[in-house]
Amino acid sequence: MTAEAKTCTMDAINKGVHLSGAVLFTYSLYYYYTYVNIPARLNPLDEAFGGKFKYLTFCNMVIQTIFYLYAVFVDHIAVRTCSVVTSESLKRSKHNFFTIFAFPLSMVICIYKSGMWVYPILAKLNLPLRVMFFTGSFLYAPITYLVGEYMNNAYWGVRSSNKSNSSKRE
Repeated sequence: MTAEAKTCTMDAINKGVHLSGAVLFTYSLYYYYTYVNIPARLNPLDEAFGGKFKYLTFCNMVIQTIFYLYAVFVDHIAVRTCSVVTSESLKRSKHNFFTIFAFPLSMVICIYKSGMWVYPILAKLNLPLRVMFFTGSFLYAPITYLVGEYMNNAYWGVRSSNKSNSSKRE
């Protein structure tokens, strides 16, 4: 498979994933916000200040919905209607939003909230061990990102940026 065919295939897969994610997260967010209501007698916190927005998992769902909708906008609309410079800037902002904000936040929430496993552990730890636990959990996301970046570069190869190519010409 040629490099151009790989790029075309990955572009189509990315657009499909972004569109699927946008549809799934948008519908899930709508359904959860509209129809899922926990009675106050079962969970008095649900009626407290902030409503559903006080839960990290709900906030994460909102952020993921925003990311996927923005990705679909950039992939399908902005690329066709904007100038090349604006289109590249929007693509860069999409990637930055995901790597700086959406992915690390998802990782932290996923680790902390998965089956509520962290609460019994935190109950047993004293303050210095809690600080070490949170530091280790915080470092897990960037390490996972770097491993993914290494695997991506090993598979696709390292591409030079346009800035370095243009500076070589001058």
